[in-house]
Amino acid sequence: MPIYDNNILTGVPEGYNLVWSDDFEGNAVDTKKWCFKPHMCGQKDLNLYNDERAVKVEDGCVNLFSNRDGDGMFSTNVSLSTAETMVFKYGYLEMCAKVPMNRPAFPSFWMQSSTHKATAPDVMGEIDIFEYFSTPETYLQTGIHKWYREEPKDHFLCPHIGRAHFESNLIGESWHRYALWWTPEKLKFLVDGQVYHTIDITEDSNFGEREGSNMNCFHDYYYIIFNNYLMTPVFSKGNHDIEVKDSDVFPINYKIDYVRLYQKPDEGGVEILSK
Repeated sequence: MPIYDNNILTGVPEGYNLVWSDDFEGNAVDTKKWCFKPHMCGQKDLNLYNDERAVKVEDGCVNLFSNRDGDGMFSTNVSLSTAETMVFKYGYLEMCAKVPMNRPAFPSFWMQSSTHKATAPDVMGEIDIFEYFSTPETYLQTGIHKWYREEPKDHFLCPHIGRAHFESNLIGESWHRYALWWTPEKLKFLVDGQVYHTIDITEDSNFGEREGSNMNCFHDYYYIIFNNYLMTPVFSKGNHDIEVKDSDVFPINYKIDYVRLYQKPDEGGVEILSK
């Protein structure tokens, strides 16, 4: 079982209403809600696809597949994103999924700040709701980043990193709820309604050494991103404990049942970019 603190949320926070969702009905990704954009760094041993080799909707779920293509090549999905369809500020974002937690998987559920109505156009914020790094110890990791758009293109990682530990990677074989509760003061990260990490996003928690650095980028509009990357030889950079091996079984399936966004009527907002 996960190791958490005692902050347990049994349902959607009181006073929050559903403002955007996808239950993945039908037989294809809804392009009014999602787009395919390469948000992750490219690597020469990984092919990116947005067709049924890597993304398939069936039985009320979206399936993100990573696979072995042969001749030292692998494949996965182009990032499934709302960058061109929906951005939001503050709220309770939850998805239900079977998240692959076995080597060489590198699944993630994360967000980047949009330039839409940006108050910090010089810096892109990143909120990692979770990443799984294929480590021998089974845990999900969360954190936040600042990426500066102008030269020098500095990058700062918040030192307050959170981890949800599990006894076994068998968690990936069952359904669980993963959520971000984002308010003007806090980012709270949850699994199955239990908070395992909190980050202060007021100026009291500022990080980064660049002049003019502040926390404004964590109060901009953000878009959702899903990836099912792999620890290929190029990506793992020689770390043989986590990189793909000949004995690994493919395909690796990241299976998502739903994504739902709830907000308070008087806090933040949601902007639909696609028509």
